[in-house]
Amino acid sequence: MSVRHETLCRIPHFFAIAIQSNQNDQHGGQSIPAFDHYMAPGVLLTFKKQLKQRVYDFLEIADLLEVADIKGIIKHIDKLDSLTIDTKDFGKFVKDDEKSLQIIDKAYDKALRVTDRITFQAMEAFIHNLNTMHSRAGAQVPFSSINFGTDITLEGRMVVENYLKALDKGLGKGETPIFPIAIFKVKEGVNYFPEDINYDLFKLAIKVSAKRLFPNFSFIDSPFNKQYYKEGRYETEITYMGCRTRVMSDINDPENEEVIGRGNLSFTSINLVRLGIKHGILTHETPDIEGFYEELDHLIDLTKYQLLERYRIQCGKSVANFKFLLGQGVWKNSKSLKPKDNLHKVLKHGSLAFGFIGLLECLKALIGQHHGESEEARRLGLEIIQHMRDRALMPLRKKHTSISH
Repeated sequence: MSVRHETLCRIPHFFAIAIQSNQNDQHGGQSIPAFDHYMAPGVLLTFKKQLKQRVYDFLEIADLLEVADIKGIIKHIDKLDSLTIDTKDFGKFVKDDEKSLQIIDKAYDKALRVTDRITFQAMEAFIHNLNTMHSRAGAQVPFSSINFGTDITLEGRMVVENYLKALDKGLGKGETPIFPIAIFKVKEGVNYFPEDINYDLFKLAIKVSAKRLFPNFSFIDSPFNKQYYKEGRYETEITYMGCRTRVMSDINDPENEEVIGRGNLSFTSINLVRLGIKHGILTHETPDIEGFYEELDHLIDLTKYQLLERYRIQCGKSVANFKFLLGQGVWKNSKSLKPKDNLHKVLKHGSLAFGFIGLLECLKALIGQHHGESEEARRLGLEIIQHMRDRALMPLRKKHTSISH
């Protein structure tokens, strides 16, 4: 979305409308992967507008308009690419008049403060919108998430700081806003160490999370995530939808693995607790480990076939079935789709998810101890999860389908 002709307050409103519109095309949640990077141009645009107005007003009040080249000042402001500027650069437009430069310096400070206030109001409105607008189903508001924290520009930092302040303030009577679920991205050299430029925002995020339970945190430097990160490309920073859904690796395009324009196509969770009760010491004198794995394998295979069948049905749809998601080019490479194209060519960049629930309770029912109570239980728990991963990955990787779990 272009931000050139929109004011800062309207941009988050359009974000909310886009999320609402896309919710009509899909089930489940949506996530903005780099909210601070996307919002920063809007902050800069608003700052320029404010700076032009403040410079003109202040010079007019001081009766110094005749000294200044207003057209030159406006053109200079239009070329700014950051909120961080040196007001001495305006000297050539005011004949290096000291008093005029002091006034421009005050105008700059005022423009920054006003932009900061407008940014807070925009973030506040964004939160209120996403907690009140309804999706087509009518049962709940759109399930939304935003990821932020790694934009080190002054405008990007302003977005993050004011979003966190708006989140901390809460809704009408101080209630904690449930949406959008906020995820703060943590990166060494950006916000993790005390000397990092965004470390103050990391501390603020921790403070707000202690009160509001949000934001959650994404650690980009963890080994599982760092392997995908490419320096200077926020598209490769691991992001999440909600507190769980993570889509990054792409078996069909390994050279361009990124988070933007992709998602999880389908998910099914296996109830490990039931298997633990059925094959454990609650129903047998000794654990029936062999029977446990035999039934687990059956459920994994059943889940695999179900996920692939659902994927086949999804690919058989057309662009007309997803007028916003595909028609507006939200999904990766969907702009190239023709009306009657099979959707596999773009949906192949998504993922199918195996889930599980109740490992602790499963172990307790199976052998009488969970992974926090004995080394035997811990080893068995890891073995179960590794077995599920290996059995799920092998057949689907052969079909060039990415797996999420």
